[in-house]
Amino acid sequence: MPRVLVVDGNAIDRLLTQSLLEAGGYAADAAIDASHAVEWLTGRRRYGLVIIGGGDSGCECVETARRIRAIGGHAARLPILALAAPLAD
Repeated sequence: MPRVLVVDGNAIDRLLTQSLLEAGGYAADAAIDASHAVEWLTGRRRYGLVIIGGGDSGCECVETARRIRAIGGHAARLPILALAAPLAD
């Protein structure tokens, strides 16, 4: 199974997503923001998917995806799944 990188600024959502992935048999790492995600993606591990959690705003999701694509190489083609959350009043 491919390794998954979870990026979410909300610690509870990040832990929940990572735990669900691991329960499903996936190896998962977690990043708290775009900078941390770039660190993981430029390291030695190869990822098959990045999930950007709903704890980040839409603008942050887009910026995180842009920073990941800017790494180049494998990261430029890496599937990115952005989870959306409804906006609170």
